[in-house]
Amino acid sequence: MTGYVFNKTFHFVALKQNTEDVEHILTASLVVGFIYCKIASLIPIHISDKIDTICIVVSALILAYIFARIFRCKYLIYVLDFLKIRDTGNVYYWDDLMDNDYPMKVKVSYNENVYEGMLHNYESYSNEPHIVLTSYIVKDKSDNVLDDFRDDNTKIIILDTSEAEKVEVIYAKNSTICKDLRELCNSNSSLFNDRNNEEQD
Repeated sequence: MTGYVFNKTFHFVALKQNTEDVEHILTASLVVGFIYCKIASLIPIHISDKIDTICIVVSALILAYIFARIFRCKYLIYVLDFLKIRDTGNVYYWDDLMDNDYPMKVKVSYNENVYEGMLHNYESYSNEPHIVLTSYIVKDKSDNVLDDFRDDNTKIIILDTSEAEKVEVIYAKNSTICKDLRELCNSNSSLFNDRNNEEQD
């Protein structure tokens, strides 16, 4: 039970998709539970079997939450960058795109209309998720505004990004993600624009 609680809590908080393979779930839970209980048994404190069991399960839940928060921490990306590891550990890139500190604006283009608004929610475990926009406007391809709900807090719209021609994500100026993007912009300017100028000459 301890291993199952730990695994489920970690996957939920870290936004990691749970496997549907029952054998894998049981094996992982047994291994994690065995290791955790072995470590817990080294603590020289005993009250009663029931209380000890409850404490072990509760501590597993708390530690799983802490590990998951560390896993989701933006500073982990800096550590991976320092180690030259170009991978965040996320399977779905929308998890990498999310800014948990500032609101995000998303612009979704379809064949006829363009929807631009604030990202309210998005579908987990998908690279082409359904997203929910609020405070949004609808434009045609000529940039004419068809509907304006930017000041209407009673409306949301659900969009399927898999059907979109293009999806643009716009970050707040103070977003830490902009710092990373700024470094790439500077690299593009200094490394590749000079090369283009040399080729033109």
